[in-house]
Amino acid sequence: LGLALSLLLSFQIAGASEPVFETDEQFEAGRALRDEGMKAFRAGDAKAALLKMEEALGNRPNNTQLLGFVIFLAVQLDDADRAAEAATLYAASGQAPSAGIQRGLSLLLAAERWAPLKIAFEANVAAKGKATLVYSVPTDMKLIEGIAAAPDGTLFVSSVVSGALYALEGETPRLIADGKAYGMDSFFGITFDAKRGSLLATYGWVPQSTSGSATVSKTGVAEFDATTGALKNNWVLDGTAEKHQIADILVGRDGTIFASDASGRAVYKVSGDALEKAFDLPGSLSPQGMAETASGDLILSDWGRGLWRLDRASGSVSALGAPMGTHLVGIDGLVIHQGKLIGIQNAGTPQRLIEIVISKDGKSVTSVQSIGQMLDGFDEPTLGVSTPTGFYFVAGSQWPKFAAGGALRDGASHKETAILKLQ
Repeated sequence: LGLALSLLLSFQIAGASEPVFETDEQFEAGRALRDEGMKAFRAGDAKAALLKMEEALGNRPNNTQLLGFVIFLAVQLDDADRAAEAATLYAASGQAPSAGIQRGLSLLLAAERWAPLKIAFEANVAAKGKATLVYSVPTDMKLIEGIAAAPDGTLFVSSVVSGALYALEGETPRLIADGKAYGMDSFFGITFDAKRGSLLATYGWVPQSTSGSATVSKTGVAEFDATTGALKNNWVLDGTAEKHQIADILVGRDGTIFASDASGRAVYKVSGDALEKAFDLPGSLSPQGMAETASGDLILSDWGRGLWRLDRASGSVSALGAPMGTHLVGIDGLVIHQGKLIGIQNAGTPQRLIEIVISKDGKSVTSVQSIGQMLDGFDEPTLGVSTPTGFYFVAGSQWPKFAAGGALRDGASHKETAILKLQ
């Protein structure tokens, strides 16, 4: 076996529960080695590609994408031992590889080695948890991303392609604001600020937007009257959507408004009439959802890397460690609900809702449990909201179905967007 796989297996066999911490240096080294591996594969050298991917995995042992590359390449090279061991680690992360890779494994491995893997993969994609459909957003409202709730229970959603905000009232959602009227191409994360009595929304441009462009469009946070739709405030970030995309939003218990910048690798806060950088995250890939801890610090989901802790007192940031085999890539929404940290994870198979437990010292994840997966209505879940009556979330955003300019991809069929309540 390769050195990286041997080390990973030694952790698993020992039942190691100690967290694994990924430094920025390991992160960068892992990415560089992955790129070298991809280059070797494209050049037709699968053996060299496998070695590079294993080296990359040695730097980033909890990265399931790298582990998937190792499985694929080992199958291509008919290396049964490497393929079986990597697949075992993959199954332990709670994930299942593509049907094509599983078919390759079934043909390569002896029956006694494939059978337990097949059982594990099937268990990993079995339906878990329960959720109730509370609203089906009509198909003319495209790519629903964010969700918020007013104190009276009214739910609001945001649209990326349609570029609007809606209140889910009656059979047909009520239009709150059309972003194009204010030069806002797409809306993303939203929240209801009870102290202000307003709906706060992040906006910007992405390739799926039907207006604007990366070099012209602006991004920021807007405040709307939730009844009339009147624009009350607009905090615009300096620069264009070419380098920034304000993605998600959080109002802290002290009223501070925080907004993550998915492209600019930072978190901003509203300060007067401007957005001021609160945290710099050069080692991140795509900052997304945020949740506030009991101490007032923030936990941030980084879609491409995992979770970060943001210390409000010092302004310092640190990547959270996690036990070997913990899959934390691809968390979009992050919400505290009834004292529990819930992540909405839409990268990998299965897409799922997970309950995340953080260590007492706040430095690492101690456990992750799937509390909702493979449920009716799931089709790229995104963001959620905690309310006194339950946890509501956008279950069927259907992001992958939309191409540049908001057009449906060839062969794609857009369905109503399911808004679910976790049971």
